Amino acid sequence: MTSPTHSLSLHTSDPVLRPFLAPTFDPTAYLNATLPPLSLSTAPSKSSNTVSLSTFATQTQAHLAQLSAHTARLTGTLTALTDDILRSGARLAYEVEVLRGEAASLAEALTETLRPDVERFVPGGLRIHPQGDRTNSAPTFADARETPGEAQDTDPDPEALTSLRTLRHVRLSLQRIIAIFDTALSWPLPPSALSLSSSLISVTSPSSDTHPSLEVAGQEASSRLKNEISDLLAQGPEEGVLAAEKRVEELRDLVGVWKRTVEEKPRMKFVDGLARTVAERRREVEAKGGLVARERASNGAGVETSKAAGEGGKGFLRNLQRLREEIYLD
Repeated sequence: MTSPTHSLSLHTSDPVLRPFLAPTFDPTAYLNATLPPLSLSTAPSKSSNTVSLSTFATQTQAHLAQLSAHTARLTGTLTALTDDILRSGARLAYEVEVLRGEAASLAEALTETLRPDVERFVPGGLRIHPQGDRTNSAPTFADARETPGEAQDTDPDPEALTSLRTLRHVRLSLQRIIAIFDTALSWPLPPSALSLSSSLISVTSPSSDTHPSLEVAGQEASSRLKNEISDLLAQGPEEGVLAAEKRVEELRDLVGVWKRTVEEKPRMKFVDGLARTVAERRREVEAKGGLVARERASNGAGVETSKAAGEGGKGFLRNLQRLREEIYLD
């Protein structure tokens, strides 16, 4: 029969206390193993481990003092833990009482105060199932459709849920529109570009001192977009071009915000300039790819030529013979 293992805590980790934690602890065996044997003769014996009565009494008192100190320490620890348990029990009982009151208030609100609102989402409302002597229990969904046949005849989604789904779609659409306009506001157009586009109406462009802040903000936005396209192109020969083309298409779609306005033409012109830069980069990448393909093809042709070198003489003679036959036929 194996004895259960006992985990040592911080308070009982002293090696002196380990014998007391054993399930087969025997006080007599413990004292016989701890204290030395007592000599019954008055003359001390050097051949055995026995000690005299005075030495035995001294060692016994020292051992008892050590055990008394451990007992006092463990008693104080046990008292402190008991006080913590009692205080925690009272606090736990208070928290349970508070939670019980909140649960009762919630059940009352769901079944009485908010009953009309709940019935909009749950046909039949909520009902409380009594359990034993409890007056209030957790509310559950009470569906008026009790049989499966009746459940199939009626619509499972109330009208309020349909309205909520519609509102959700409207909210997502508004969020997308707000995001588009936020992006558009972060791309101001410098007045100089706008004046150049309307040169047919006004021969002299307005001075840039009229809107210095708008001019600076517009130039910074243009520079930022150009640097963004340059950074995308620098990412790699293929990945960079694809990312830059995607970004240009996003800007082209963003120009639709200013459709049929005076800013549409200069903005589209700016986007077309970015598109030309990306197109030139794509042509360079494709040219390099074609050069590599031609090099590979030339290497393959060289290998095929070396393989057909032995058949070159025969082919030349056959061509001469075919040419002579054509002359004779003429």
